[in-house]
Amino acid sequence: MILIGVTGGICSGKSTICNYLEKTLKYPVFYSDDVAKYLANNDLELKTSIVSYFGEESYLNNVYNTKYISNIVFNDVNKLQILNDLFKPKIQKEWGEFCKNKPIAFVESAIIFETNLQSAFDYIICACCATDTIKQRLKKRNNYTDEEIESRLKNQLDPQIKIANSDYLINTEVKNWEKITGETIDEIKKINNL
Repeated sequence: MILIGVTGGICSGKSTICNYLEKTLKYPVFYSDDVAKYLANNDLELKTSIVSYFGEESYLNNVYNTKYISNIVFNDVNKLQILNDLFKPKIQKEWGEFCKNKPIAFVESAIIFETNLQSAFDYIICACCATDTIKQRLKKRNNYTDEEIESRLKNQLDPQIKIANSDYLINTEVKNWEKITGETIDEIKKINNL
């Protein structure tokens, strides 16, 4: 089984690449953020730990309070690490189940390097784009203020570290990123005789 991580910073195009892999190229893709949201609301052990570390406000009407948690962790790198550590083993377990009996599978995760998971993957693809593009995307997608954008960007691993440590790079600003994505997967399949 070939396991490929798809990473990159916030609004770099990870999900766009993964949607293309899944919907157009028909590959199985595990979306870490979606599973994390599900677990945050449905895993009792995780919920208890989150409340223990971050307080009762972590849940509103028994629903994970993303805005509250984000305001804490994107202003305190140590609390961000605590949150990542709470989710990491549960996400890994879920993706292990998802990837069983598949010859090739993709895992979308923004924090592969931050959580030292790079050795779990056969290959890592990094989605990238210019910082100005990321800021524009955050304003459009999330309606973030400049201050909120800066807060999130400063608490992310330097994109150059992700780029330097990834096996493949896909710039989601170029017009032919889909073709590049397909060629990248073809190359990985060829190397592995798939």
